[in-house]
Amino acid sequence: MPTAAEAAPAPTKPVFAAFYSVLEFAQLVGISESLVWRLIKEGKLARVRIASKTLIPYSQLERIGNDELATTEEERAARKAQKTGKETQTRAS
Repeated sequence: MPTAAEAAPAPTKPVFAAFYSVLEFAQLVGISESLVWRLIKEGKLARVRIASKTLIPYSQLERIGNDELATTEEERAARKAQKTGKETQTRAS
């Protein structure tokens, strides 16, 4: 006869949650935490603050599509190119 430990399944974290931490959301979507924070700052991603914790609602998983991430990546690449251009101009002076 199996023991209680053998009979009970190991607890697992549910795939669905009402809210995710910034780290959990980043891992689910496959982006960095810093990009999640940037999306929050730019108003492209909603957040909920509970005490000192920042949580992202499940509904944001559906909202955050590849198009929005691509735009963000394109904006980031453009900013990097612009910054590099300014540094090059400064060095040339």
